[in-house]
Amino acid sequence: MRAVLEDAIRLWEKALGRRLFEHAYTAKLTINLVFDERQQATHDKQNLLPSLRQMEVSHANVTQSYDTWRRLYTERMQAYEAARTTHDEQTQGYNRHVQQWNAQGGAPPSVQQRLAVERAALDAARARLQADEGELREMVATLRALEERSKTLANHYTHQVQSYNALYGERRQFHKGEYNGKDITIYQYHDTADLTLVLAHELGHALGVAHVDDPKAVMHTFLAEQDLDALALAPADLQALTTACGRR
Repeated sequence: MRAVLEDAIRLWEKALGRRLFEHAYTAKLTINLVFDERQQATHDKQNLLPSLRQMEVSHANVTQSYDTWRRLYTERMQAYEAARTTHDEQTQGYNRHVQQWNAQGGAPPSVQQRLAVERAALDAARARLQADEGELREMVATLRALEERSKTLANHYTHQVQSYNALYGERRQFHKGEYNGKDITIYQYHDTADLTLVLAHELGHALGVAHVDDPKAVMHTFLAEQDLDALALAPADLQALTTACGRR
């Protein structure tokens, strides 16, 4: 906490080039941390985000599996249809030969032997086609199951995102902290960078700096576009500080 507070103080002291705050047990300005429903909401949000990311990963994995099975099914179906077409053509040719020999009173033994070999090959091919049909039906069942799983995950994810946006999607005013003229009270923060921003904002009020219009400024009314990774006073903050100090 002390290090974070120093970072927040440094933003203002660097702007004026002088020491503005001193730590003392008898200080008139105190900083209090309060845990209430606002910080609880922050914890809930932080717990919800991993759940959303996990659902995204799960949905992506299911989609990838579906695409793989769909591609495999398409390849197997094409091979099956080609094999069935060939089998149908060979069966028709076999039947024509049999009919021709029957019309002549029957085939001689040598032809009968050849026709028997053809018949056995056709029967074996038909058995393979039936086995392929079974595998294709199983693949269709797998695809339907994956499709249903994908829909379920997508619907659940959409519901969770809607809930997340309803709770946390709106820009919120600086109710994470408050300066009441005597004390600074911090009610909510996500991490040390966020806490630095909240402290810097309330310290600005303690210095007499009012809100500014720039959404990237520390003293903007809303927590919106401030760069938490490289937090610094915006020109609007500096102008407001100059006004508060009575400088021109």
